[in-house]
Formats: sequence, C-alpha cells, structure tokens
Amino acid sequence: MAADQALQGYANADAEHLFRQAIEQDTAFRGELAVSLERARWSMLMSQAQYSQSRHGEARQASEAAMRFTGMAVPGGLGQLPLTVARLLGWAMASKLGIKPRPAQGATREQRILTTRIINAALALDAWEGRLYEAANKSVIAYLLSRSIGDSPEAAETVAGLGYLLASTPARRYAEGLILEGIHAADASDDLQARTSTRVLLGMCHTLSGQTALAEAPLGVAQQLAERLGSGLWRHRAWFGLGEALLWGGKLEPAAQAFRRAAEIAALAEPPVEGFANCMAALTLARAGQLRQARELALGKRGLALVTGNCLVLQRFTSLGVAAELSLAAGDDEHATTLAEEALELARARPDVNVFLAGLHGHTGAALALLSSLERTSTTDSVRRARLDKQAALSLSGLKSFARMFPAAKASYELLNGRLLASRGATRRAERSFQSALRLASASGQPFEQALALQWSPGATPREAKRLPGSRSINLNGSAWRKPRGTA
Repeated sequence: MAADQALQGYANADAEHLFRQAIEQDTAFRGELAVSLERARWSMLMSQAQYSQSRHGEARQASEAAMRFTGMAVPGGLGQLPLTVARLLGWAMASKLGIKPRPAQGATREQRILTTRIINAALALDAWEGRLYEAANKSVIAYLLSRSIGDSPEAAETVAGLGYLLASTPARRYAEGLILEGIHAADASDDLQARTSTRVLLGMCHTLSGQTALAEAPLGVAQQLAERLGSGLWRHRAWFGLGEALLWGGKLEPAAQAFRRAAEIAALAEPPVEGFANCMAALTLARAGQLRQARELALGKRGLALVTGNCLVLQRFTSLGVAAELSLAAGDDEHATTLAEEALELARARPDVNVFLAGLHGHTGAALALLSSLERTSTTDSVRRARLDKQAALSLSGLKSFARMFPAAKASYELLNGRLLASRGATRRAERSFQSALRLASASGQPFEQALALQWSPGATPREAKRLPGSRSINLNGSAWRKPRGTA
C-alpha cells in the first residue's frame, strides 16, 4: 500500500493523507461500522504520521479511534490502574499454578494482535507527553492481552515494553528479565521491527540504570537491524539510543556521529527531532573540547531554533539545558541564565520533562547555569544571591526526583548538589557530595562525571582525573566546568 511505503520512508504528510483517504473511501463504500480492523489499522498508522508532524492532539484522537474500531473501550488512567494491576496479579498467580491462557486462533487472534499493536502505539504517545499513569495502565492491559498471542512479534514488543516501563520504577529489578524475554520472542518470530525495538529498549534500560558498559552492544545490533528494516522512525531511534550510550561511556567522537546521523534521518520529516538530536550532538562535541563547533550547532538554525512550537516538552527542555550549558561555556552568562530560567519553569510545570533519560541534560544545564551565576554574584548583593540560591535549589530538587527514576543521573545530582553546598560555605558537606558522585560514576562507568568529581573535589589532583578510563577524550577546560568557588 502506498500509504505504508510513505510512512516507512518518513513521508508523514503523504502517509497521513493516504490513510485518511482510505478511511473515507471505505466509509463511503461500506458505511459506518462499529468494528473494522482495516479502519483500526489505518487510524493507528495515521496517528503515527500525525505524531511525527508534532500534531499530538490529532494523533491521540486517531489512536483512540483505532482502539474503538477494534471493539475495545479506550483504557483509562490512574482510576483504572489498580484494577488492571489486580488482573495482572491474578494472572501471575494462575500462571504459577500452571494455568495458561488458551492461544487465540483465527479471527480472534488477528483482532488481538492488532489491538495489542494499537495499545502499544497509544501508550508511547502517553509516555512522551507525560501521561504516565495512562501509559502504565495501557502497558499492563497490552501485556495481559498478549499472553494469548505469545508467539507473535507484537507480544515480543509488548513484554519488552513493560520491562522498560518498570526500569524507571521501584520494580526495576524485573525490567531486564522481561526485556530479554521480549528479545528471545522477537528473534523466534524473525520480525525485523520486533528484533530492533526490543534491543533498543534493552540498551536504553541499561543506560538509564547506570549500566553503561552493557548498553552499547544491543544498541549497535539494533542500529544494524534498523538499517535493514528501512523504517525512518526506528533508524532514528536506534542511532539516538546508541548516541546516548556512547556519550555516557565517554566515547565522544562516535557518540557525536550517532546523534548527527539521527538528526539527518529526522530532518526528512521531523524538524524538532532534528534540532533535539543536534543539541545532543553539540553537547557531545563540547565534552570533547570542540566548543566552537558545539555552539554553532546547538545555537544555530539547526539546533534549539528548530525545537519550538508544537514540539514535545521534553525535547525543548533538554535542548534548553544544552544551550544554557554551551552559552555558559562561551562566557555568555546572561543568556545562559535566561535559558536556564525557561527550563526551570518547564520543569516546575510539566511532568513530561522527566519521561526519558535525555531530560537529565535539561536539569543539569539549568542547574549549572544558575549555580555559576550564584557563584559569580557578590556576597554583598544578598537579594540576588537569595533569588539565585532558591532557583538553584529548586532545579536540584527536580534533578533529585529525576534521579530516583533514572539511577544513571545520581552522580550528576551529587555533583551539582556539591556545588550548591560549596556556594553556601558548607565545604565538608560539599566534599561528601563530590566523593559520593565519584563512587556512583565509577560504579556506572561514567568517565565525564568521574573527572568532574575529581576536578571539583578539594583533595583531588589533576593526575587522578587523567588516569580515568576514557579521560583522554574528555575536555573540562570550558568555563562551564571550571572548578567552583569554595572548593579550593
């Protein structure tokens, strides 16, 4: 079908038009139907095309229409979640007793496979926009539904998706096992998309959990599979996820290349996503000491300038933090503070800044800019210092909450909390925070955070930082990362 080919090729406007036309023509031919799997599928794919054009409200409407066309009521949120979890616990108990759901056959199987796909697509929209209870409820519903279609690619993606969701909750110890179950099922089905998506989720799970060394391998495989798949969406996601893993591991040159490749793919259809990926590439360049190129990329017309309008809040928030950090490194302190304040307002008002690990850079960039401004302010200007101290504390409060969901962010929180304590003259407490950051970053394999902890800690020496794995690629000479006052 031409619409499918357009969607695979990232021609989202064309795909949307063709899917809408298919629904209208089918309605004119067969009339209104309460249940239609053909219209359900077209509505689901039209939703994907609309979402890629940053038309999120329309995408949600199309997604809900797709669910109704399968004969299913649109799932609820927090109010329904306890009942859904109770169903999950009941299924788990039955499973332990050896009671298994009867495999779906024929038309029932076809309907459940499509419904599972639609719910998975819908929960992704919820997650990106911060509707986390709705996403969690849909994820459990999809998991329960998938138990009767266990040998399908959709079931593989569903179990892996539930695992990834658990990775940022107190139940994270179950996450990796579920994702691996999904990978095994995907490999058994030999479906390229399922094999790609489940490995992307495994790599992202390792990265956000602070298991940096484990993340690169599945994401590298996912990137190769995505190229074979040919889907613009999954090619972008695989490259972006690989870039994140490489960035955390201090492999800065290949990380920058991965982010730039993700940006090139997104440029075909999603300008805000292109700008977002370019900002991440710029952050990577800055850590490698290429500050001029980093500023030109993030602050130029293909960076933050694209991440505006109807873009996702997470994309804007993260890009603001990166731009604030790079403005600070360039010596433009006033602009850095302005960007940081905008990011802080988003963090205070919108929970969707915290839905993926990339949001860390929004938190850290804003906190760094505010702390640097606080450190530069004279002690005689008590009013300005009090305002900046309050803003920095609010920013760090948001970062602390973020780190509870994403363990990889704990070292960054301790680093910046140490700077806040140092600015208040609490040097011993600051030193404890820096030492905690060093332990966390060492355990997670985060050489940039390790190097910062050593540079900022009063008792450390430059030689110690140079002995870190991956330290040769890291440059801390930008003014954004100078040794804070009060720690010498």
